[in-house]
Amino acid sequence: GVALDKAFRNTDNTYVVILKATHLESLEQIKQRAKETSAQDFKILLLIVKEWKSDTYMNSTFFYDLELSVLDNTGKVILKEVSKGESPVPGSLDMNPAVAKRNVPLEAKNVLQELLTRGTVRRALMK
Repeated sequence: GVALDKAFRNTDNTYVVILKATHLESLEQIKQRAKETSAQDFKILLLIVKEWKSDTYMNSTFFYDLELSVLDNTGKVILKEVSKGESPVPGSLDMNPAVAKRNVPLEAKNVLQELLTRGTVRRALMK
């Protein structure tokens, strides 16, 4: 069987399956796993994390480099979006490091949310 992180049905009656994948798996392997758990007409939302870190010294900064692709069930790329940058985050070692510890995950959530809710991504998933 396929190890699933989550499987659920949306309110619009679409079925979503989230598969764990690592850098050791090829796109062909991921597509095959998706076919084993999905209907014929499905999309693959592939998120590649190239950089995802924070640094706290005099200031705190969150660094990210993400590539999000929407593929059809044949593996053809319908859309590719990139989100890359660095965000200053409140907190530093000379202040209270707990401030950075609390704010870095919030900034990470904001970065992912902005990428996943882009209109271009939503439209590609609905094609």
